[in-house]
Amino acid sequence: VLPQMMEFCHQILRDPSADPRRKDGALHCIGALAELLLKKRGYKEQMELMLQNYVFPLLNSPMGYLRARSCWVLHSFSPLRFQDELLLRNAVELVKQDLIEDKEMPVKVEAAIALQTLVSNQEQ
Repeated sequence: VLPQMMEFCHQILRDPSADPRRKDGALHCIGALAELLLKKRGYKEQMELMLQNYVFPLLNSPMGYLRARSCWVLHSFSPLRFQDELLLRNAVELVKQDLIEDKEMPVKVEAAIALQTLVSNQEQ
């Protein structure tokens, strides 16, 4: 079922005209599966690219719930060892921006958690 589920989520995330609520649902599915995805080499190798292409852009979404969900997804994937240090720096910078500049408290809370786990998991 996992390949079909991931393909379903991928189709939603790559569609620029997809309903934002569907994108939120797809991100929720992927974040909920993070632990499993990080154990499977085929998926683990693709996670940096997935985060860069689909999660990072939503950290600047006009919808607060998508910004919060994107921070939560980054938190879920924080055990991932980033191979590209520039990508990790970009993630930290985007989350820091949401923490400092966002007006919505749920986004700030998710950003704080994501920032803390991203940094601490990369130091190990």
